[in-house]
Amino acid sequence: AVREGAGADEVDRLLGFAQDYVAVHFRSEEHLMRARGYPYLEEHVWEHEQFVRRLEAEAAGRGAEGAAE
Repeated sequence: AVREGAGADEVDRLLGFAQDYVAVHFRSEEHLMRARGYPYLEEHVWEHEQFVRRLEAEAAGRGAEGAAE
């Protein structure tokens, strides 16, 4: 979005969309994995948690960046 000249507001909007989408997607995927007895569920959930933390950190960093502007 930035390379296309969309600006900070669009990047923030896209990060918010990504956070919402990831929450729904990961919750659904984990539910299916539990239902099917996926043997590596704990490890996969950990990967999801790490991804969510990185996404949240990026969004928080954008908030701090916007406050400094």
